[in-house]
Amino acid sequence: MSAFEEYAVQAIPQSVQRRQAKQEAKPESALDRKMAEKQRLTRAYKAWQREVRIETLASEPRLRDFMRYLRTVKPHDGDELLQAVRSSWLPRSTQAVRIFALRLIDRHAGRLARQLGDEPLNDPLPPETNVYLQAREILHAGGRA
Repeated sequence: MSAFEEYAVQAIPQSVQRRQAKQEAKPESALDRKMAEKQRLTRAYKAWQREVRIETLASEPRLRDFMRYLRTVKPHDGDELLQAVRSSWLPRSTQAVRIFALRLIDRHAGRLARQLGDEPLNDPLPPETNVYLQAREILHAGGRA
């Protein structure tokens, strides 16, 4: 073994060395293979979502201004947000941009709900509505995308 290889082995933390030794000692079970596949698919999905987010932001620079505006929206500003969305360029934008904006609105509404001590995933029962559902009606007129 060369000096470089010896140094590389010594540089590996002991916890990693123990984990590697355990993995080498036991054969991989079906559950392990399934979990590894699930982790691989999750990483691929997150990478794909990141690419979509980057492409959407690059295709519509006005989204950054919308993101800045959302940071200023307070819990009692729901009607103002809906009016801003209704009168903005968003309803006439591409489907990918509208979906991205709707996700931003949903994430912000959940964050505000948590700050107020409410449940983040507590959607009202029909015929009641909330800011997200109203924004979805504005941005996806004629049906869901």
